[in-house]
Amino acid sequence: MRVTVDDLTSDPELQRKFQGVRVLVDGIQHNHVIVADQEQGYIEKHKQNADGSFALNKKRDQTLTEIIKGKVEFMFREQS
Repeated sequence: MRVTVDDLTSDPELQRKFQGVRVLVDGIQHNHVIVADQEQGYIEKHKQNADGSFALNKKRDQTLTEIIKGKVEFMFREQS
């Protein structure tokens, strides 16, 4: 399964399904994920500085991203 932030923004049903989902790569949870692709085995996420703030480019007008490769899993919250 491949999911992007754009998919979630444009599809209310998918947005409900992924509300509260945790994204893991090789068992490690990642936040601020933009793209998660289980079949290709990678995520793209916003890069963060040591203090937790988002890393910016030199012009300070764009947030940097990073790609992490490995086994991608989605942990869905319990539906009631």
